[in-house]
Amino acid sequence: MKKRLTLLTLSISIVLIFALSASAAVTFVADSFFNAKNYAEAMKHYNKFAAQYFNNASKPEVVTYLFGYESTKKIYVNRATDAAKIALYSFYMETLCHIYLKDYAGALSAVGSALSCFNIEKVLTPKSLTSTGQPETVRIAIPENMVNEYVAKINALPLQAKDMLPAMEKTARERHAVETALAGTPQGPSYDQLMAKFMALVQTEKTYINFIVMAVSRDLDAKNFASFETLVQFMRAYNPIDKSATSVVEVSDKIIKKMTTIALNYQSSDIPTATLYNTKMQLLISANAYIKGYIATSGR
Repeated sequence: MKKRLTLLTLSISIVLIFALSASAAVTFVADSFFNAKNYAEAMKHYNKFAAQYFNNASKPEVVTYLFGYESTKKIYVNRATDAAKIALYSFYMETLCHIYLKDYAGALSAVGSALSCFNIEKVLTPKSLTSTGQPETVRIAIPENMVNEYVAKINALPLQAKDMLPAMEKTARERHAVETALAGTPQGPSYDQLMAKFMALVQTEKTYINFIVMAVSRDLDAKNFASFETLVQFMRAYNPIDKSATSVVEVSDKIIKKMTTIALNYQSSDIPTATLYNTKMQLLISANAYIKGYIATSGR
């Protein structure tokens, strides 16, 4: 972990040096705190800039034009794209601050927001001196090379299954509690508040699921079974078992599918390795089946 963070620090230094000039100008204070290793203060600034510029990129706007709507619209789209780039950079740097502070829940929340910058939809309404046109939804797309660069950086983040699994369980149990409360709450303001909280928790769970699957899969591709064994042990120790466990079941379903693919790929060239993956996989299949069966019979 320490080695990966050291390598990450070096790569971030390069990122800061070669960051977009617009982003560097906006985030200068935050970057200074980050370079001084004051991650808590840097995080506050990155969070503020990320929220501000994501809002600038995604908020509906009226495109007031005199002669050509399309040419004026292009100015609005380009401005929104520049804002999306700054938001992406800020969310990513906020993620790093959370990681250095060992706040993995915060890191996953920030990285989930970073991913949302890749494909922003924005409503533009044309308006001339004489009329207002129908609103249209446009896609604010960050350039592909920048998307690829950040996807690689996000995939390389030192987010480990052993840290994320307990955080996911905490979120899942809270989601299940809110879901239970919803069933007994009549329609109205209280119901709407609970539903909003429920949907936010579901989204956070999905982010955990995606990153845990990514972390375990990355290790499996390297024939490293440490995070896989952590997952198996976590499932075996899951208690009490209720419908909060659906998130870890989804993780295990995806990992079983991943291991099946790996085993099949080795089947024709390396039988011992294929057998190893199949044998290991049975441990996860067993834990997976137990939890599914318990939920089905208990109704909890």
